[in-house]
Amino acid sequence: MKPSLDTAFIYVIAIMLVAISMDVLPFWVVLAALVIRLIYADTHTVGVFLLMFGGVLGSTIRFEMPFLPIYGLILNFFGLWLVKDTFRHFKYESASIQMMAIVLIYFFLAYVLSPNINDIRATTKIQGLIMNGAMMFVAYYTIVHSSKIENEILTQCLFLASILFLVHNMNLLGIRPNNFFDYEWHRKGAGLLLGMKNDDLYMKFVNYQVVGMNTLFGISMYLAKLKNTKPKIIIYSLIALQLVLTSGARQAIFGTIIIILLYLTVFNSRNLLERGNNKKIVYLLIGAAAFCLLLQILPMLGIDYISETLDSGDKGREMLLAMGWNLFLRNPLLGSGVGGFNHAYPGMLYPHNFFIEVLCECGVLGVAFLIAMLVAHFRYQRLNVLFLTENKTFIFLIVAALGMRVMVSDDLTASIGLFSAFFACTLTEPATNNSNEDV
Repeated sequence: MKPSLDTAFIYVIAIMLVAISMDVLPFWVVLAALVIRLIYADTHTVGVFLLMFGGVLGSTIRFEMPFLPIYGLILNFFGLWLVKDTFRHFKYESASIQMMAIVLIYFFLAYVLSPNINDIRATTKIQGLIMNGAMMFVAYYTIVHSSKIENEILTQCLFLASILFLVHNMNLLGIRPNNFFDYEWHRKGAGLLLGMKNDDLYMKFVNYQVVGMNTLFGISMYLAKLKNTKPKIIIYSLIALQLVLTSGARQAIFGTIIIILLYLTVFNSRNLLERGNNKKIVYLLIGAAAFCLLLQILPMLGIDYISETLDSGDKGREMLLAMGWNLFLRNPLLGSGVGGFNHAYPGMLYPHNFFIEVLCECGVLGVAFLIAMLVAHFRYQRLNVLFLTENKTFIFLIVAALGMRVMVSDDLTASIGLFSAFFACTLTEPATNNSNEDV
């Protein structure tokens, strides 16, 4: 039954994408499909999904169905309970746990010792940073040590969640696509929301970057399967491309294409072990040509946010980067503390760049400390590319997806996931008896 159910959900997701373009997809239908998908999944797969995305999922359900007693924090802790049997590996991974704990403690001190401690926005940020960092660490830890993770099911859950967020935003703002190939409506809706200056709507709106990056993460997980069939790879890649284009998240669009190219060329233990692998080089060249062709086709489909970025840059983000740099110059040694950017520039949440945000809020000493932690962990575990890919190919795919997300945009409450992934993806005792051939 399971293979047929997996195949059935591929068709369900594809039909939902068409239904969105026709504005005939109710929220409860997508939610029901997601619940059914989770019911017929392994507990570890469900746990990982809830640990990583239970927060935004719970708040979205509450906004749509306030009569349901569902909260993001409850879903997070339920996910924690589902993966509790993997905690037996903790004794083998004390170094990774300690490193992650030190990083979280550092950020907490950067908040407590800053002038932002009485700012509710800074308080909310440090709470989200610590919570997300811990939950994401456990999620990646489970992926590494569990032999039960079902990549395809997790990918389908992520795609369904992205569709759920799109439908929620449609209901919230009354925005609609004109047709299946209308890739502007969702991003324009986000711009419309900023013009309204309505805090209530802003809190309920699921950012287009979340929709796009969840999809990117989903296709990364599927491509990490040890064995994939070419037809399914094509189908999942097309679904992912349609979702990221609809989301309006530029880095997700580029990231999806890059992840597929990495899958075909570099991040595979077989590719690294083989010599003279000219066929993979051909794939890379074909992929690069297809990528350039896509950049020419997208503006023809009316996707202006891609061509505008390539031609003239993003003036809004350039301004935010300049503001972050100016804040750094005020206190270059220690920084302004966690939440300092929003405290200094009310209404501006973050500088849309991971490096600038850490630099302006943590200073040179903070950046040096965090880099030292990463280097120390890398050297202590004696990690290398071949070791990681021989054990878990997906590690690079996931970290690449996360890296594209946090380096371009989002604040530290999401970017902390990159630290979680790095510290958790150390295979002192990798999963065994992996009968489902997933990673």
